[in-house]
Amino acid sequence: MDSHKAEVRELGAQLVALERHLDRLFAVGAPVDGAEASRLAEAIGSMGGRIRASHLRTHIEQTALLSAAQVQRYNRLRGYEK
Repeated sequence: MDSHKAEVRELGAQLVALERHLDRLFAVGAPVDGAEASRLAEAIGSMGGRIRASHLRTHIEQTALLSAAQVQRYNRLRGYEK
């Protein structure tokens, strides 16, 4: 969990930096380069995907440590089972 948190904090910091850069392009009031705006938007989307993938990998790794009964209970608590 510690390595996951460290990874996601770093990715989150990168995401915030990309978002700020994109915001600054529009905040200055100068003409915005469409290619640069597209590049940043794509990088932001990719970074979001990397953060999501990290969360999913951690979930899979943690679930592998649980017994079948614990997984069933977890799934029920999360609303995955009816």
